Parts: sequence; C-alpha cells; structure tokens
Amino acid sequence: MGKLGDKIKAVNQKRLANKDLRKGIKELESEGVLTKDESKNLKKGSSMADEKYKPHMMYKDCKEVKAETMEQHLKLKKKGYNHKKSKKCNKEQ
Repeated sequence: MGKLGDKIKAVNQKRLANKDLRKGIKELESEGVLTKDESKNLKKGSSMADEKYKPHMMYKDCKEVKAETMEQHLKLKKKGYNHKKSKKCNKEQ
C-alpha cells in the first residue's frame, strides 16, 4: 500500500472492525501502513477519513492551482500552498 487513498481505505476497514477510529489508526501505524504524520493528521479529526476528497483550489503568492487528488493536495501543501487567496492578489487583478 503506497497511495494515500489505499491507506485511508485501510483505516476505514480497521475502524469498522474495531468500531474505534483511533484504535484502527494506531494499529495501522504499528503495522507500518501509516506514517506517524499520517496517523497524526487522521487522529486530529481530519475529514479525509470519512468523506470523499473534493477537488479545490489552493493558493500561494498570487498563484492558484487546482488540487485534483489528495496526493496532489498534500504535495502542494508541502510547497507552501494553502486554501486562502491573498487579499493583495485580489487588489492587483
């Protein structure tokens, strides 16, 4: 399992088996399926475990890019993109 989507499916399967999201995440982390960062994000109550991913725009320095997948979203996040369009950019256009 390498893709994040596969990992989320595994979390949901464990969750159904355990009736407890945190317990399922902890098991997958101990099995090496999830990294500590992925576990932490899921435990925070991230909606990605319960909902399907919805493509959306992400912004950085007046640049906007549509994140079509969760993997693309995470890559953009690491590059400094976020969900808020800068007010400075709105004034320039």
